Amino acid sequence: MSNKPAKSDPVEVPAVAASAATAPGDVEQMRQHAREATALLKAMGNEDRLLILCTLSQGELSVGELEARTQIHQPTLSQQLTVLRAQGMVSCRRDGRFVYYAVCSHAALATIETLYGLFCARSASCVPPPAAKRARRPPS
Repeated sequence: MSNKPAKSDPVEVPAVAASAATAPGDVEQMRQHAREATALLKAMGNEDRLLILCTLSQGELSVGELEARTQIHQPTLSQQLTVLRAQGMVSCRRDGRFVYYAVCSHAALATIETLYGLFCARSASCVPPPAAKRARRPPS
């Protein structure tokens, strides 16, 4: 068995227009977009948080259902849900004594769909995420 890393398929990156970084205002706008993308990737860069988001991409779940599906123990689950809420990636609602969570970030769902295509599409155990347009808006 070889210790070489598995070779992955090349990833196509959309070309950026040559004039995209020429004007100073454009650089500041690109920097702002980079900050937003970095915040998204940092939040999704934790294994538990990514698993939570992937699971919630299938639809709203109570904390108990989420704990059972992800096998993340309640204290850790609550901590990670707090981070995701602070980043605006999930919303919650209370119904009696139950708290339900849902993905409310279109960017998070689009990223999950991309990650699914790269890492899960060939696995029979992975459930495909729904379309990114189905993100639930947080209550007003």
